[in-house]
Amino acid sequence: VLPQIFMTAELSLMVPLNNGGVVSWVERAFGRAASATVALNMVVYQIVDLATYPSLVVGYTLDVEQSISPWVVTASSYMVIALGLAANLLNIRVATELYTWMLGLILLPFAVGLILSVKSWPVAWAAAIGRAPSTLEPVHASIADLNLYLSTMLWLNTGWDSIGNLAAEVSSPRALLRGLGAAAA
Repeated sequence: VLPQIFMTAELSLMVPLNNGGVVSWVERAFGRAASATVALNMVVYQIVDLATYPSLVVGYTLDVEQSISPWVVTASSYMVIALGLAANLLNIRVATELYTWMLGLILLPFAVGLILSVKSWPVAWAAAIGRAPSTLEPVHASIADLNLYLSTMLWLNTGWDSIGNLAAEVSSPRALLRGLGAAAA
């Protein structure tokens, strides 16, 4: 992750590019045709990426609840893509308000989890500083554990290029570097 953070920070702070991110970087280096190709690639990537998450959620739900019809997985992906497209066609103020509410909805499970975990903090702290064992029984790795590890590593390495789109909004280069460093920690 750190090499991506350093590369993105360098490109974001190299020149003022008025929130164009990767597309602006490519246009500056290779011209308009290359930047148009990158922009199209980013649109296709975002559509595929947007469809991935509902498929994962419905797929995980299918593991728990077998009565859900398999067509729901496909329909949910198309529905999320259509909703994302509709939201982006809205007035910017309406879209901003919608995205703020969506962010709250996304963060809600984390807030609930944090509240529910308060009673476990002393046990977790004792394990973190070595006063208590972190596991009660030996851990036996499986291929599922390897898949979880690899997918986690893949997700950790995505999204750092998007910070270039926000570089012009930050008060100073030092603030951007502090923020990137805090996110990596």
